[in-house]
Amino acid sequence: EAVMLGLRLNEGVLLSALEARGVQLDGARLARARADGLLTADHARLQASQEGRLLLDYLLGQLLA
Repeated sequence: EAVMLGLRLNEGVLLSALEARGVQLDGARLARARADGLLTADHARLQASQEGRLLLDYLLGQLLA
């Protein structure tokens, strides 16, 4: 839920908030989403890009499956 709701927000989701909830995302899947231009990430947060927001259901499926 934290990822699904957080990526819908302009500010994205804080990685520290995910860690606090015990959420671990696959690094390879994150890298693929970034390479596809669907996700932006830095050391502190994940954000859906403009294109990622249009394909958010697909993006979430890739990250959470």
